[in-house]
Amino acid sequence: MKLYRYEEDFGRMGSLDGMFFATDDEYTYFMGKTIWENDILGKHSQVQLDFDKTTVTEVKLSQTTIDEMFAVLGSHISGISPMDYFDQWQEEDEESDDE
Repeated sequence: MKLYRYEEDFGRMGSLDGMFFATDDEYTYFMGKTIWENDILGKHSQVQLDFDKTTVTEVKLSQTTIDEMFAVLGSHISGISPMDYFDQWQEEDEESDDE
């Protein structure tokens, strides 16, 4: 389990950020994925959230600190997390498998 930070700037519309925990398998799964969100930065806004090495960085902490934080805070600390989109990606993966 590691702690990650998501940060993405959308210019005049604003920016999004978040902190979350993920396993190595989860990290591998969501890296490179993109999601479109409507109204996330206000009415009529549509932005593309990219989960890649430019937007997701590991927060370097000792494993003891990470374990203690996870025990107290749970997996999703604040803001945007790619974990929020796992179900949607899994549905898309299943649809691709059916074709």
